[in-house]
Amino acid sequence: MAIWSTEIKELEKLYEYLKGQLPDLQNELVRLIKSDDENMILLYSRRCLEVIIIDLCECELKRPRKTEPLKGIIDKLHKEEKVPSHIITSMHGLNELSTFGAHPKDFDPEQVKPVINNLAIIIRWYMKYKEIILTEIKAKPPDEIKHEIKNSEDVIKNLQTPERRLTGKVLAVLLLFVIVIAILFFTDVIGNRKQTEQIEKSIAVLPFKMLSDEPDKQYLADGMMDAITLHLSKIRDLRVMSRTSVEQYRETIKTSRAIGQELDVEYLLEGSFQKFGDDVKLIVQLINTNEESHAWANEYNSKWSEIFSLQSEVAQKIASELKVVLSPVEIEKMDELPTRNLEAYQAYLRGRYYANQPHFSTQNWDLALVNYQNAVEIDTTFALAFAELAHAHGRLIYLRQDLS
Repeated sequence: MAIWSTEIKELEKLYEYLKGQLPDLQNELVRLIKSDDENMILLYSRRCLEVIIIDLCECELKRPRKTEPLKGIIDKLHKEEKVPSHIITSMHGLNELSTFGAHPKDFDPEQVKPVINNLAIIIRWYMKYKEIILTEIKAKPPDEIKHEIKNSEDVIKNLQTPERRLTGKVLAVLLLFVIVIAILFFTDVIGNRKQTEQIEKSIAVLPFKMLSDEPDKQYLADGMMDAITLHLSKIRDLRVMSRTSVEQYRETIKTSRAIGQELDVEYLLEGSFQKFGDDVKLIVQLINTNEESHAWANEYNSKWSEIFSLQSEVAQKIASELKVVLSPVEIEKMDELPTRNLEAYQAYLRGRYYANQPHFSTQNWDLALVNYQNAVEIDTTFALAFAELAHAHGRLIYLRQDLS
């Protein structure tokens, strides 16, 4: 038996109360309850907190969260006295301890217990907070409530009266109906459902566009697309189309439904990017190809110095929208920095831009090689740039032999 089993039982009670009322919180809470791994419990505890904080940010601070860390929002809620001080204390405690789940390292399993206790305290307060809103929405006049109760009592009495029981003929019809439904369910319906579930966890990241008319900076938008694609590809339960597969849709006029059918994916990610000075803007839209509708969209305003954390955050948010559960290892991989030198990173992105041009000319590969060389000279530990540099050398040797 886990040393935190008593604490989990308290969350189970809260989960029963939440059923059908707060679906986002309910979804994360049930994953926590079912887990027996301390890292996953910490991870899902933080996700529960994140659901609550995002809602409070929108309801109390009147703005979306965007890329702001949870700690910053908690501090603002405290400063503006939107949340009681003792709840703020529990939020900070949970947020700090739960990071051991997102970035696995040594910690005492006993520390899981205060995390769960703090989460229970926060959820109980949050339920009271939401009850006020729900009560206002669902409130009905006393006479109407009495009438509904009276009708319910009459229905129950009628069902219990022997004279009003269903006849054998009605039962036979119902039985036939059930048999037909069962046959359909266990043949086509189940097959279709399995196929749908398989497709639902699939995505193609389409080429990103520049928000400004600066064609010489297109390599930055392409780099953002590549990075998000790479992060999503690290998720075991998600099928992601390759860069070469989506490049054909850079200037397409095809509908999202047509692209989805051609690539056999349920979702498309479209994006636009801009860098001006040290500021960057990213607009992303997640599209359901079957319904041709937006499943999620957001605008991010950040600093170029925070570009790697922005890439990781967007990828994790997409996974959340697709209901894909990330393991601590997958999150850790997304948070790994390819380099700490942004100048080297830009040189690397320029190299990738030339290497990915549709016409495999020696001129493009020469330009790619020069930029990769600059990247590794700036940062001698930049492994990705070294790998691409070697690839560029190989491509040039091949192309020159082919031309001779």
